[in-house]
Amino acid sequence: MRGGTKADMPNRRQIGMVHGLGMLFILVGGFGMLARLGMTSGLPGWIIAKLVIWVFVGSAASWVYRGAGVARGFLLALPFVAALAAFFALYKPF
Repeated sequence: MRGGTKADMPNRRQIGMVHGLGMLFILVGGFGMLARLGMTSGLPGWIIAKLVIWVFVGSAASWVYRGAGVARGFLLALPFVAALAAFFALYKPF
């Protein structure tokens, strides 16, 4: 939560690689589920909104190193953003 530098976190690169692989698996799995649901032509608005949220969550790992204020903001925002993504998936508002 305090941010950090490369000297403070020697495992920063490994953490970033695991985060990136996890994000890739989520993306591939999500599009696999869309194909299984038969949504292969065009993307509804709720899927585009979830992709924007996916990019926001994916960038969170790099933004937390910018400083303590940014890290706290992401820490507070991520649960709400995750709840918003779940809302889009369950209710498909647009």
